[in-house]
Formats: sequence, structure tokens, C-alpha cells
Amino acid sequence: MPFLHRREWKVERKHLQQEIVKAALQWREILFHAGARPVAVEISLKGELHGVPIHGNADLLLELPPNRLYVVDYKKSSSNDRRKRMEAGYDHQAELYRTMIRTGGLEKPEKAPAGLAEKLAGIRDTGEIGTLYYLMNDQTALADSAGWLPVSIGNLEEMQNSTSGNAMKLIQERFAQLRRGCIELNTTTDEKEFKDKRGISAYALKGSPLVGMWMINANIDRRLKCSE
Repeated sequence: MPFLHRREWKVERKHLQQEIVKAALQWREILFHAGARPVAVEISLKGELHGVPIHGNADLLLELPPNRLYVVDYKKSSSNDRRKRMEAGYDHQAELYRTMIRTGGLEKPEKAPAGLAEKLAGIRDTGEIGTLYYLMNDQTALADSAGWLPVSIGNLEEMQNSTSGNAMKLIQERFAQLRRGCIELNTTTDEKEFKDKRGISAYALKGSPLVGMWMINANIDRRLKCSE
């Protein structure tokens, strides 16, 4: 962001630098106490979900003994909404990266660190794969694992539940609807429901007034939705 170098942004730039350093130091402490070793950063993955090819870039892959792997995603936000989303089972981004590893692997093996393809294959076949988010604003790490880590690690929480089950079920339902030629429109209650029940901010509903024009009244005849 070149504008941050301008003089009028000096205070904001300094605060951002301080936040980044603080987040990096706390992340280093978490990795040290967890005994985790980075094996790849910004790694391109590909796989399949319900017959549909998927691909994406994972921020980080962390290896833990004896044969475990965390798929890590960084977020420049606080942990409140992410924790709520994970507790409700509606998280999906890191879960999709995990699915890519389980159903495929590296998208560009020629650009990956040496031996990474074999390592991922070994963990996929005989190890365990977890997901983890690091929320930079309050330096908190949230993982979907249970019993992988010492309980004494500060600012790192194992959610110990299915953090993505409801989200993946909903994605499967949407695929089934599309295959029937059906597109379910948003309703006027979605924004509140997404936030309150799923921990998801419906940015698309705020980004353009055109989106709101296609929303239907929540009390309208259900036949206008894909419920049949």
C-alpha cells in the first residue's frame, strides 16, 4: 500500500508496524512451545470436492511430531467471530485446504520444497491433518484439533469439535441444488442469521445494492426457494 509511505500516514504506519511485530513475536512463541516446524509457505494445493475440482493457496503448513500436519491460515482480524464460527461448525476455508491435501496434493510440485509431495502423501495415508487460524489482531491461534498440544500454551486454543461440519454439509447441499438447476436466493433475514448463528459477516450483502435487489422476503412462499 504505497500511500502508507506518505507523511500524513506516519502514525497509522507506525501503529501497523507495531501490531505486525507483536503478532509475529507471539506466533513465534506459539510455534516454539508447540514444537511445530514450518514445511511450506504460500503453497498451492489442488483436489476434489463432491466431484468438483478445487484449488487454493494455503498460507502455511506446519509439521508436528509424530506424524501430524496443521494447515494454517492467517487473518488480520480478532478471534471473536472466528471462534464463534468454528464453535458453530460453519468454518470452511482451512477445511477446503485440508480436503485438497486428502484428495489431491500439490498444484505445482515443481515449485514446492524438495520432498514435500512425499511428506504430504505420507501424512495423508498414515498421519493426521488439522486446521489452524492465527488471528493477528489479538494474537490468538484457534485449532480444530483435540489433544495435539500442551494445555499450557498461551493464546492457542484447541476447539476439540467439528469446526466445519455444518459448512461442508451446506456446500454439499448447494452442489446438489445446482445439479438440479436450482439457485436459492438470499432472504431478508440472512444477514442477521449469518452473523448470529454462524459467526459470518455477510460482506456481499453490504458491498453492492444490487445484491439486495435479488433478496426475497423471508416469509414468502417457500416454493420460491430450493426446498423441494
